[in-house]
Amino acid sequence: WLAADEAGGLIHWQEKPAALGYRSLDVETTAVLLLASLAVRPDDNRHAGVVRWLMQQRRGGKWESTRDTAFILLALNSYLKQSGELKADYEVEVLLNDREIGRMAVGPQTAATAEKVLRV
Repeated sequence: WLAADEAGGLIHWQEKPAALGYRSLDVETTAVLLLASLAVRPDDNRHAGVVRWLMQQRRGGKWESTRDTAFILLALNSYLKQSGELKADYEVEVLLNDREIGRMAVGPQTAATAEKVLRV
């Protein structure tokens, strides 16, 4: 029924044309299948390729519908929790006209407040 398209390191699933309604469901389907895969195979290294494909489907900084957005945000939230990308350990430097105006180390305790601290 659905076969993954794994071209160029980007992974998504396409609905068969007969299953399409008034719009493509590829984005929604891919997000739902990512959620399922995260639950069944949390360590699958292909998840990053699915996330990259989903992020490339934005048009003007948003997805086609609020329904697509809802499924994608659920999937991205699960992915970020499982990938460890929410475990902050980096330094942020803010430049204005090539001049440093702020800097801070961001760790697990400060990640949620970094934006407020660095706001100029």
